[in-house]
Amino acid sequence: MPDVTDWMQASAAVVGAGIAVAAAWYARKQIEGGLKTSRESVAMEAYRSYLSLCIEYPQMSSSDMYLKLTNRKNFVGIMEELSEASERYLWFVSNLLDTGEQIVEHVDGREQWRALILQQVKYHAPALVEAWPDWKYAYGDIMCGIVVEAVGDVRPLQQLQKTSLRPSPLSQTPIK
Repeated sequence: MPDVTDWMQASAAVVGAGIAVAAAWYARKQIEGGLKTSRESVAMEAYRSYLSLCIEYPQMSSSDMYLKLTNRKNFVGIMEELSEASERYLWFVSNLLDTGEQIVEHVDGREQWRALILQQVKYHAPALVEAWPDWKYAYGDIMCGIVVEAVGDVRPLQQLQKTSLRPSPLSQTPIK
C-alpha cells in the first residue's frame, strides 16, 4: 500500500512544477510587456525628434519647401545630384520613413498613427517618386503601403511636370 508520505511528496512535486510553469509564463509576459513598452518609447522619441527637426529645418519639412530652397522645378535627378542640400533632404526624408516605420510597427493605435504618418509622407511624395525605387527594399510591408499610397496621390501631377525623358521605375508600377 502506498505510503502517505510518498503521495504527499508526489503531490508537492506536481504543485511545485505547476508553480514553476506559472512563474515562467508570468516572467515571459513581463519581459514581452517590457519589450513592447521599450519599443513604443523608442518610436515615440523618434517621432518627437523628427518633429524637432521639422521645426529646426522647416526648409526640409516638405518637398515644396525644399524646391523653394534650392530653386529646383522638380525632383528629377535628385538621387544622382550629390549636393549637400540634396543629401540633407534625402536623409531628412529617410529619417521620416524610418520613424514612421517604427511607429506603425510598434505603437498601439496603428490605424490612427498610420493616417498621421501617411500625411507626413505625402508632404514628401514628389521626392519619393524619384527616391522610392531605390529605397523600397529597405522597408517593411506597412511602410511600403504608406509610401505607395502617398506617391499614388501625386504621381499623375508629377509625371506631367517632369522635364526628363527618363521614366521613373515607380511611374511604371500600377497601384493596387
